[in-house]
Amino acid sequence: MTLPLHVREEAEVELRAARIWYDEKSPGLGKQFLSCVEAAFAVIGRHPSRFRQVFGEVRQALVRRFPFVVLYVIESDGIHVMAVFHGSRDPSEWQRRLG
Repeated sequence: MTLPLHVREEAEVELRAARIWYDEKSPGLGKQFLSCVEAAFAVIGRHPSRFRQVFGEVRQALVRRFPFVVLYVIESDGIHVMAVFHGSRDPSEWQRRLG
């Protein structure tokens, strides 16, 4: 059973910014990035407990081919994506969203 996935606004903003950045580097690369993120979302939805916890209840799934992670929590109403985050960024940026 696939749980509903809720992408928070901050994560949507990060996703759009990364897609634009990749498209500026190479036309079509942003679409490939988005496809890889959507594949990660699908796996998370089917197997939410598969990925390790990295900070409290927050879990982390790697995005294939790109240096990004999807950070999410499992709640009673589904999965909440907190961030689509570049691996080299300071994790305190997404950790502030937990409060």
